[in-house]
Amino acid sequence: MSTAELKYSLHNIIDTSEDKSMLSKAYALLSSLTTKNKRIDDYNSLPLKLKEAIEEGIIQLDNGEGISYEAFREKVKKQYNL
Repeated sequence: MSTAELKYSLHNIIDTSEDKSMLSKAYALLSSLTTKNKRIDDYNSLPLKLKEAIEEGIIQLDNGEGISYEAFREKVKKQYNL
């Protein structure tokens, strides 16, 4: 099936359906695919040094080297007198 045929077929299914549950699920699925691809594209466009820093942080968290959000907030409050 060509791209145009797929679009036409999807449009017909959506346009003729009265099943709100199915339409909501289709919307959620298509939205998540679009958002996921955008996030991947955004990540791929980051500078190499930033991607390396993100990957290093993930490794540190996986090794239990992170701190809780509350501990981070307290550290920032003390550092900046908030």
